[in-house]
Amino acid sequence: MRTNRAPFFERNVIPVLPIVDIESTGKPGCGSEFATDLNRRRLLDAALLTVVAGILTAAILNSEPLQSANDKSRWSTIWSLVERRTWQIDEIDARPDWTTIDKVRHEGHFYSSKPPLLTALYAGAYWVIKAVTGWTLPGDVTAVSRAILFFTHLVPWLIALWLLARLADRFIRAESARILFLVTAAFGTLITAFIPTLNNHSVAAVSLILSLYFAVRVLDAAACNEPRPAGFHTPIDPVTAPTAASTWAAAALSGFFAGFTYTCELPSALFGALMFLVMLRTNWRVALFAFAPAALIPMGASVALNIAVTGGIKPFYAYYGTEKYVYEIDGVPSYWSNPTGTDRVVDSPLVYLMHCTIGHHGIVSLSPIWLISIAGWCLMRRTKDHTLRTLLAMGPILTLVVLGFYLTRTENYNYGGHSAGLRWMLWITPFWLLALIPAAELWSNCRYFRAVSLALLAVSVYSAHANLNNPWRQPWLFQRMQDWGWLTQYKRLPGKPLPHALHTWFGSIPALKEGEPAWIELAGHDPFGRVVTWRLTCEAHREPGRPQVRFVRGIEGEAPREDVFIIDRKAFESGEPPERFLVEPADKGQRDALIPLLTGLPTVRAYNAGTVRYVRTPARQRAFTGQPAASRVVETSADGRRISWQTNLMLCPEIPFGIARVDSVATDYAAGDVLAQQRMVVRDYHPKENPSPDVNIRIDP
Repeated sequence: MRTNRAPFFERNVIPVLPIVDIESTGKPGCGSEFATDLNRRRLLDAALLTVVAGILTAAILNSEPLQSANDKSRWSTIWSLVERRTWQIDEIDARPDWTTIDKVRHEGHFYSSKPPLLTALYAGAYWVIKAVTGWTLPGDVTAVSRAILFFTHLVPWLIALWLLARLADRFIRAESARILFLVTAAFGTLITAFIPTLNNHSVAAVSLILSLYFAVRVLDAAACNEPRPAGFHTPIDPVTAPTAASTWAAAALSGFFAGFTYTCELPSALFGALMFLVMLRTNWRVALFAFAPAALIPMGASVALNIAVTGGIKPFYAYYGTEKYVYEIDGVPSYWSNPTGTDRVVDSPLVYLMHCTIGHHGIVSLSPIWLISIAGWCLMRRTKDHTLRTLLAMGPILTLVVLGFYLTRTENYNYGGHSAGLRWMLWITPFWLLALIPAAELWSNCRYFRAVSLALLAVSVYSAHANLNNPWRQPWLFQRMQDWGWLTQYKRLPGKPLPHALHTWFGSIPALKEGEPAWIELAGHDPFGRVVTWRLTCEAHREPGRPQVRFVRGIEGEAPREDVFIIDRKAFESGEPPERFLVEPADKGQRDALIPLLTGLPTVRAYNAGTVRYVRTPARQRAFTGQPAASRVVETSADGRRISWQTNLMLCPEIPFGIARVDSVATDYAAGDVLAQQRMVVRDYHPKENPSPDVNIRIDP
């Protein structure tokens, strides 16, 4: 005979005790009191969802698209699929604002390193948006991005929160415990930070919640014929007990979303396996003929797409460290040939574990509310509800195994790169939320627990919202620890100092071979869009060690202007300023007018060197290896404004005069507005091999 216990999900019935003051009396009230309590809870749920919707809608509207290499990798594939019907991203990746480091080189083409199924679904959303609105990429990237994020991230997340509220009705009696659970879910997890950007982690968390919701339906259906545990929820109406058809449907939906979670996060295969075992023990028929076949649908689609893209079952990102990641194109090595920052492996396993748990990317340090979840796992033996106890047992298993898995991948000790937290652990968040229940229920009447939980929740909410407009930045704790000087190991290695102090925009004076002149020509545009050319020519002079340099500047539509001067090579290579290495012109007025042309700044200021970079120019197909250098001065203009003048160089020893590119920008110092800017890039030079380079380049290990 079926007992008087029904699941929470049928026909808007929630099996909570109809409470008047359950926390003080533990006794259910009458039907009208239950209706009042139900209405109050629904109003609370609606208020939470409304606030969440408002915050995240504002975040989506304020977030810029193409925030990082991670989401650019997916956006590039979305564009290629819809606009070019290909998975190759070579064409769109050539755009400077779309290029990404999250790509692989496969059979002579670039591909995103991301698994293909989720990206294909995003591409489908873009295809629909394009057909309905006419918006296209990349021209309408902001509008397209916001529309996709709204329908594929925000709406599913609101549905997931609503389902978590139903789970709260099912498992939580104490009102304060229920509020803690829902407020944490709505505002206190790092899932919130990833909703306003294209990613797989928040999608996986939503999919997991859906799988858990329908799994609870199946587990409750099996428990209907079992004796009700003492002290747990009394159903409203036994007629609402699940039917066989609804049980099979729930099992199929749970399996489908478990499989889809796997396509977003491969380690979640463990969750699917554990849930299948639970289903098998609960009802082997629905496990074998509903859960498993439904789970294979998204998994099969993912494998089929992966084979179509990569030619095999192995996804692209599993090739990390191979030639697909480490390559060189026209003299430019891939980013992964020499990663920087946290992508460099500098931490030992113990240090990495510390920072993953209580350090700068720590699960607990960023979201200390999970300390209550740890207490909940310690108390789960006291949980009398078999369904909740089963789900609670999965939490520590999944957390420890997944964390342990990433600890074994010593070549990937990068904390998920530049992101708001350990993003590859986010999909387990629903289990951490469920683990709040035992401790929150046990200590719900303790004012000290409420005070502590409020403090822990406040820090967690701050972490979730600190990077809300762009989660592809380091966590606030990481940034604070860097400011305090605790994390110097992740800083970029300093570039090798220049061989001498440099005060000019060119890096060296070419050594002449058999008296043959050396020259270099740069081209660009002035602030008015006119073509500008610079030509520097070094010629032998009557005095050894004092070559003559001819500087010809041409502007489209104007007669060229020429300046000739003689340089003391020894003084230049000793780092002397222009007023000391200039031999001619001897006239002070001419020298003073010439100096700003040579320094690239209104006032003489030495340039500071940076680390190695690679620069492409029209001079040759293969990129040059260069060393950046920059200098800046702030001057007061005639109208009283303070103007910041900055010149950035790309020094290169392979080119005469040692310069490949010059960038100049003038900015209003107070307002930050760019007043003028110009880029000059080498387009030809002679000789093709510099016999005596003076600029040494250091490539960081």
